[in-house]
Amino acid sequence: MEQNQTDEDATSKHHASIRAIHMRTFVFALGLSAIAIVTIVLTFSALNRLRDSYRHYQACSNAAEELMDASDELTSQARSYVTTGVVRHLNSYLDEIYQSQHRNEAVRTIENESEVGGAEAAEDLQGALKESNELSERELYAMRVAAEAYGLRPLPESILRTHISPEDEALSSEKKLELAKELVFGDEYDTIKSSIVSKVSECTNDLIKTLERREREQERGLATTLTVQGVIVAMLVGLVAYDTFMNNRLIIAPLNSMLGKIKENKPLDEEGSSELIQVISSYNQIYESNRKRTEHLKHEAETDALTGLFNRGTYDRLLAYHSEDVALLILDVDRFKDINDSFGHETGDAVLKKIANSLLVNFRASDYACRIGGDEFAVIMTGMEGVPRSVITDKLDSIAQVLRNTSDGLPEVSLSTGIALSNELETGYSLYHAADNALYKSKGKGRDCYTFFGA
Repeated sequence: MEQNQTDEDATSKHHASIRAIHMRTFVFALGLSAIAIVTIVLTFSALNRLRDSYRHYQACSNAAEELMDASDELTSQARSYVTTGVVRHLNSYLDEIYQSQHRNEAVRTIENESEVGGAEAAEDLQGALKESNELSERELYAMRVAAEAYGLRPLPESILRTHISPEDEALSSEKKLELAKELVFGDEYDTIKSSIVSKVSECTNDLIKTLERREREQERGLATTLTVQGVIVAMLVGLVAYDTFMNNRLIIAPLNSMLGKIKENKPLDEEGSSELIQVISSYNQIYESNRKRTEHLKHEAETDALTGLFNRGTYDRLLAYHSEDVALLILDVDRFKDINDSFGHETGDAVLKKIANSLLVNFRASDYACRIGGDEFAVIMTGMEGVPRSVITDKLDSIAQVLRNTSDGLPEVSLSTGIALSNELETGYSLYHAADNALYKSKGKGRDCYTFFGA
């Protein structure tokens, strides 16, 4: 209430100065005031359009994420049922396919919000949905085969719609399970899944490009209207000394600051008249939303979603950049497939997170911990000139001790590690190939150990 009263007082003083100008130069001031009103209307109109663009973008972005999440959930439920035979996973899968239908809702959202992202984003998401439906047919067939192998009776009506070929029907229960697992865990399945991820990513990129283009257009329009307001204020300044002082403090100086900050792509300081503060507040909200979205997209592009470590792409760039005075460790989880098969993928994911956390805790902030494969990790240690090998082995021993501890409810796990030092490479070996060679030797020694290249 107190703040609102302050804003009203500031606005009243502003109008009072305009009335004074009207009394001295009625015709001149009337024309300038009309122009000022038009520019303010244009400013708020531009801001409203920019807000609408962000609203549409958010809706489309959420829809793309929802399709990907729904597809991943279907994959998880299908794999879980084929692996475990637990009917709950089968029912959850069927509920999503025939009841919830989040993927179809996502595509409808993109089509309804077509003014952001346009046809390209909708086409990308439709392509992702088409491939996801193809993947669903494969998953339904795999679960029907698995249901026969597990002897599930009665079979859900929706599963009965999927018919098994006579050849597959004649297989033994064991062979049927092998077939079902191959259908949802094989390379062909992963290829289709990767294509879905790629199309969703292309959809998101189309949305970002359209949003950035519209943002630039709105910023140019906003800068133009603000410049016009500055000119109007400058002309009114010469009427009286008091008007000059008030206009300079409440309008001209803040406008100049705003234009500079806009050109420098910085947030605006909340100063000046109440109208300007409203504009600045709206602009800053949009600026902050865009900054967070940009940082979020950059973070997703550089890190692994499950573990929070750097992903394979970032690892390749870091390894290319750091080539001297470094140590490269490649760590492979021993018999990780057995963990997934015995305890389920949820436990497997928890084990990977535990390993990632152990790497972050034990290595320095100047080192780079990465997940470069499903169960393969890497650490690039920098500034290793003159550092003894025991520094590395002590860290690996500490990590091994943590991974053997099962008090957190996770199964015991071990790592096979290959280590290569940049100053100990042999001719013909890259740092990666040297570490990979050492890793191979660690596995040959029975796993759960580490080997230095050349040792």
